[in-house]
Amino acid sequence: MARQAFALKHANRFSREEVESWSIENFLDRAKVTRDGKITRATLLLLGKAESAHLLNPHPAQMTWKLVGQERAYEHFGPPFLLNTTELYQRIRNIQLRIIPDGTLLGFDVSKYDKKVVFEGIHNCIAHQDYTLNSRIIVTEYVDRLTLFNAGYFFEGKPEDYIAGTKTPSRYRNMMLATAMAELNMIDIMGYGIHEMFMAQARRGFPLQDYEQQTDSVTVTIYGHIIDNAYSTLLLKRTKLDSDDIVLLDRIQKKLEVSAEGLKKLRSLHLITGRKPNIKIDANVADAVETLQGASTLPGAQVADVAKVGDVAKVGDVAKVGDVAKVGNVAKVGDVAKVGDAAKVDKIQVPHDTSLFDGIVLQLLTQPLSRKELAAKHGLSNFAGSMNRAITQLLALGFIERSQRNPRAPNQAYRITDKGRKYLEARDQKQKLHKTGK
Repeated sequence: MARQAFALKHANRFSREEVESWSIENFLDRAKVTRDGKITRATLLLLGKAESAHLLNPHPAQMTWKLVGQERAYEHFGPPFLLNTTELYQRIRNIQLRIIPDGTLLGFDVSKYDKKVVFEGIHNCIAHQDYTLNSRIIVTEYVDRLTLFNAGYFFEGKPEDYIAGTKTPSRYRNMMLATAMAELNMIDIMGYGIHEMFMAQARRGFPLQDYEQQTDSVTVTIYGHIIDNAYSTLLLKRTKLDSDDIVLLDRIQKKLEVSAEGLKKLRSLHLITGRKPNIKIDANVADAVETLQGASTLPGAQVADVAKVGDVAKVGDVAKVGDVAKVGNVAKVGDVAKVGDAAKVDKIQVPHDTSLFDGIVLQLLTQPLSRKELAAKHGLSNFAGSMNRAITQLLALGFIERSQRNPRAPNQAYRITDKGRKYLEARDQKQKLHKTGK
């Protein structure tokens, strides 16, 4: 396992065969787990046998998983941490959740916790713990969240300093341990970990993690549920919001204080409505403003033509795609679909029953999926004619794209495009207008 992790980390320098050919002593020194062939505390923590933990006394060299709620359970995990972080993760009940964005009829499934986020959090606890305090790492599982506790204050700066991904720490509390973990592909030592955790949660439309600092400990909370559906809907549609804006929106959904400057910025972006203390995230306003602003940038589109939002593509009514002029915020309904000057697609027809058509696009909002995975989510055969037709139509429209150039690649998957996102926005806007009778 250690050799595989090292080979993956250094794939551009060493082949896996070369790494496997090294002696154990040579490999451990190269991976900076040992020093001049001598065992260190880092060696015992990451690769030591369970029975070697006593060599680290009085430190318990232990990670604990604890289940809290109607059911209660716990389990302790000792060295080797390289392997046992996976064992601990497998105790966490990471079920599938159904997310239904506002204004849509179909939802999509997503894991309760992002695996990479959980591993990053646990590995950070190992790397940054103050081992002189002789404390174990504690991962507590609640019904709707995880908390990760480690002893020791935040060593350099504050958690919010690392959200943008631009700060690089100049020092580490446990430099040799952190370096060894980086060599084994468990963490990076450039300060990107917190940034990646935040952005992974945002991409899924989930609340951002919280950090609680005490004088001698840090506790990270990773959310496994939706707090405000408007926040989730907005983040799934507006994928280009910067990290500062996402943090402000997250604070609003959690009813935390936001500075006057922050509120002013969010209002200028049309992301919130209301006044203190009743400020709300409003994905509907953001959609409408983006629709009007987007129309002025499309080739041949006139802003005046979009005055009647009812003219914005009959995507919801699903006529011929040729009738859907410039699908994302368009001018005249009679125009040929020119989405971004793409090829004409007036011969392609959107089916009158759009449940499968829309469902595929919605499923791809958060992650690429293969044909087999898409079919399974809709209870269809991989070779079902309706599935093949829908995918062919979506590809022709430019709403989705292949992940591999070769259409027959064994690992072929499909992902949503900007056109696909605008299709969903236009459809949702049409549904909202229909409901209000405008």
